[in-house]
Amino acid sequence: MTITISQQAYWELFQEIQETNFPLTSLTKDGCRDRTDEFDTIWNYPVALGQGFFRIIQLQEGLELAIADYQLHDDLTLVLNDCEHPIECDFRLTAHSDQRQTSADCWEATLCGSGLAPAERYHQLGQQRCLQVNVHMEPGQFRSFVGNSSGDVPDSLHHLLRTFDQAYMFALVMQQPKCTSYFDRFCTARITA
Repeated sequence: MTITISQQAYWELFQEIQETNFPLTSLTKDGCRDRTDEFDTIWNYPVALGQGFFRIIQLQEGLELAIADYQLHDDLTLVLNDCEHPIECDFRLTAHSDQRQTSADCWEATLCGSGLAPAERYHQLGQQRCLQVNVHMEPGQFRSFVGNSSGDVPDSLHHLLRTFDQAYMFALVMQQPKCTSYFDRFCTARITA
């Protein structure tokens, strides 16, 4: 059975979890959850749809890291509206979408530029683990990283910077044999200062 839901209703399910359970945030030095770190938030995945977590780490203004590790009970179709899109690097470490014909034994990386993400229906497969890492960067932040002192970006990267009335650029960057075990070790490693 496929569940079809709007993007707004999807995020409202996460908001309900936040209001009833509060999102978990980063670990303290003794391994306990620290609910005071406003820059590192972990939400449990809505049990009505599946199990797992979704984490957002605000690295600095205009730059965030998102990590998802979940499994849907059933196929899910998200109905997405037009929206402003930042520059994004997306690493899918397990197959979970039939949008692109990704086999279960490879991972892929995609690159999206800023601009307008057009409305679409995004289908995710149920009963399959989704393990994904995203880096989102606002155009101004991108200019500060790769631009010269005036913020001018090299011509070879201009295609990544579009205004929000222009369709954004999407490219499949690479597909490689699965390396999920390395990612699993990375995600579960304890980081100490």
